[in-house]
Amino acid sequence: MGKYKYDKIKVGFNATRKADPYLMEVLFNFLASKKDGFYLDIGCGTVNYTISLAKRGYNFVGMDPSQKMLMEA
Repeated sequence: MGKYKYDKIKVGFNATRKADPYLMEVLFNFLASKKDGFYLDIGCGTVNYTISLAKRGYNFVGMDPSQKMLMEA
């Protein structure tokens, strides 16, 4: 068993997790991202926000200490 809390997740964890549209707008505006930038989402979990930000045409990559979260992603 992993040492991270999210290593205890069950299969299907991501089925009910989606990036919240309001939080996406706030986060996106807060970041003031530039299209030629490269951004790292530390603690990305199942990459819902990482993917949503990347879909806007920006270079985002995610990393997480939980291998199980990344496998669920």
